[in-house]
Amino acid sequence: IEKLREGCEVEWKVFCNEELAKKLFNLSYPAEFNPDPYRWLVESDAVITLAGLSSLVELAYLKKRAIIAYIANDFEQMGNALEFEGREGYRVFNLSRVEATDLQAALIGILREEPKPPSVKDASNEIAKEILETNTRN
Repeated sequence: IEKLREGCEVEWKVFCNEELAKKLFNLSYPAEFNPDPYRWLVESDAVITLAGLSSLVELAYLKKRAIIAYIANDFEQMGNALEFEGREGYRVFNLSRVEATDLQAALIGILREEPKPPSVKDASNEIAKEILETNTRN
């Protein structure tokens, strides 16, 4: 557990690649690796993540605060991240330009806000129903 300014305590749980961990957190490996981080995600107050679609959908669905770093020149990651830009509980950064000090300030900021993610519709039941109906007709 690490103390941040303004009395916040942070327990870092890392499940990312080595390059990202070194750049953003100044961590050296072996860091704790969890191939199934869902429990950590559910229990967390905030998440620092790349802007992959599945990660951001999970964050939005669970209404988790997040710092989102997109890979420069990756139009999909940039588009995904922009859905969260300017929303309470979220900060968006270009991965090639973000520094650890930016993350610390952003983390303190989002922990004070109630997250307002973009809306996410869970259509799994509708999709399953459509698949069953299609299979029944064939």
